[in-house]
Amino acid sequence: MLKEKFKRSEEHKGRSSSESTWQFGQILRHPEARNAFQDFLKLEWATENLAFYLAVGEYHDKAANPSVTKDNLFRLGEDLYELFIHNGSPNQINLPARVRQDIDAIFAHGRPAELTLDSIGQAFDEAQHEISTLLTNDVFPRFLMSKQYDRFDASH
Repeated sequence: MLKEKFKRSEEHKGRSSSESTWQFGQILRHPEARNAFQDFLKLEWATENLAFYLAVGEYHDKAANPSVTKDNLFRLGEDLYELFIHNGSPNQINLPARVRQDIDAIFAHGRPAELTLDSIGQAFDEAQHEISTLLTNDVFPRFLMSKQYDRFDASH
């Protein structure tokens, strides 16, 4: 395995991720590209990061829909918290302590009376920004050097 990684590194020596015409946002919008990226994330043990990133986008889509009730949005927020943020959750993402504590304060003790949907959205935005930074600065450049990307790029 280490030998294979070294070989891949040597094959791509001198090629930077900036040489790619594909950007992070384009990969997410293109179904085949997103699938290739998800396959790569499985190898990196990091699928939860993309799943969270996309789930926050879905949360905001629902928040923009006037037919979705505040209670439904709060429950969706609770689901995101339980799935990705709560300590020990099945797909726990790695967030800075301050960001995690802000979200814990919203969901750990039930629904506070003074809670607004804007505060939930802002807390998730901050967490999504942290995950986006991780994906774009750390994982995505490695993806652009991977076999998964090469196979996808060769077919497009």
